[in-house]
Amino acid sequence: MQRRFSTQFVFFTDFLSVFFLLCLSSQIANAILQDNDGSLDYTWTLASGPVDHYDVYVSVDGVNFSLAGATPDATPAYTHTNTTDGTTYWIEVQAVDAFGNTGLFSDVADPVQVNLSKSYTMTIQPGINMISLPLDPGQPWTLGNLLAQAQSDFMFYYDGTTFQYFDSNSPDTILVQGGVAYIVAQLNSTPVQVTFQGKAWEDTPQSQTFTTTIQPGINMISVPLDPGTPWTLNTLMTQLPIDFIFYYDGTTFQYYDENSVQTPAVQGGEGYIAVSLANDPANFTFQGVAWENTTFLAAPLLMTPTATSFSHTNMLAVVGRIESPALDGVSLLLRNPKTQRTISTQPLEDGSYHFVVFDPFDVDAIAAGGTLEVTITDANRIYQRETFDLKIGQVDIQNHRVVVPSLALTLIPKKTRLLANYPNPFNPETWIPFELARNTEVVISIYGIQGKLIRTLDLGSNTAGVYHTRNRAAYWNGRNDIGERVSSGIYFYTLQTADHISTRRMVLMK
Repeated sequence: MQRRFSTQFVFFTDFLSVFFLLCLSSQIANAILQDNDGSLDYTWTLASGPVDHYDVYVSVDGVNFSLAGATPDATPAYTHTNTTDGTTYWIEVQAVDAFGNTGLFSDVADPVQVNLSKSYTMTIQPGINMISLPLDPGQPWTLGNLLAQAQSDFMFYYDGTTFQYFDSNSPDTILVQGGVAYIVAQLNSTPVQVTFQGKAWEDTPQSQTFTTTIQPGINMISVPLDPGTPWTLNTLMTQLPIDFIFYYDGTTFQYYDENSVQTPAVQGGEGYIAVSLANDPANFTFQGVAWENTTFLAAPLLMTPTATSFSHTNMLAVVGRIESPALDGVSLLLRNPKTQRTISTQPLEDGSYHFVVFDPFDVDAIAAGGTLEVTITDANRIYQRETFDLKIGQVDIQNHRVVVPSLALTLIPKKTRLLANYPNPFNPETWIPFELARNTEVVISIYGIQGKLIRTLDLGSNTAGVYHTRNRAAYWNGRNDIGERVSSGIYFYTLQTADHISTRRMVLMK
């Protein structure tokens, strides 16, 4: 770090000696400056007169100064290298001529704290990793920076209400914070070692403390400073105002409270889900120094992969995109039929959306071969309500993510219509499509050529939209109301709603 401070020398001469009076401009900053390489570089304005060199004095308390060195050939610059990490230094200079005459001391330069950059290496395992940023990088980081540094494919973060999904295509505006945990997913088959560099997370420079606020409910936390003595989850439980913890063991999220027997170790860069049952937020102040490890290989995280079967999981991202324009009012609802839990979300401006299905209490909340149900609704009644099932496979379980094909929403028709059945002629089954301009009860009646009622298809209440496909259109199996097959011939079918009735013809041919 380079600090510049100007000097002005006033030259006096008499028959005995020459004196150099050194006066610094007195604009000294109040803030303590930071230096991250340990070499404090100072320059100043060259004094007038025959200066031989400058003596440089250093203080660690801002009051008591001692001679640290001198500059050669009156060079107005000096590098102080004999520094200690975490120490604040003050420097002043004095001009000296060839006869040893000295000027006045300069004003004291701005204080500079030596804060050497530390490094911490972590192993990002295939699958899910609960991590934190172990060191303050010295400049603001976003989720995109963390994702890139961790060499991961996507991540989950907690926004104070729900778990959210983030990947390289997501809007990158959320800042990474000290003491906060994140869940990153690595789709590679082998572990990846990443090294973070920076300084200690601290409330103020040289404070060696970092305060975290524990909110009621879920908190994604980490231990931002090395406490100096080994911590376990039991230490974390007893120190922080929390009631229980979820941690990831490489296969599933595990539960931990004061009655738990196992006590996994707490390390830098790890993350935990801490739950507080209190009604109000509470602050906790961590004390310690920067996390640092000197070996290339970091100790394994809690997330050592042990699973060889990808049959179930309790954390899965559902990612998709809606291609239709004018998405204001559109919302999506995801339901897990296995747990009967639902999650809602809205698409972003570009149509992308995501769900994070997370159930720490049920290790097989999502099973391979199972389904998740997604329903799309529109409060503005521009698009029809649509529901579809997502089939979950082993690859989805392994990757902790399922990507839904892009979907274009269907506009609600302006008029209610009955359409031609298909196939026609048919034998023995056919589908009867129709369109509804509004929510209504729907009944389709089938008549013989003589006008006799053959079959009534009571479809119940239906939302506005189009019912064209086989999974939405009315279905007739060619039987009457008592289950008997009807004979070949011409039949008529009638659509009846609260405000509409229409009839079309079809042919059963055996």
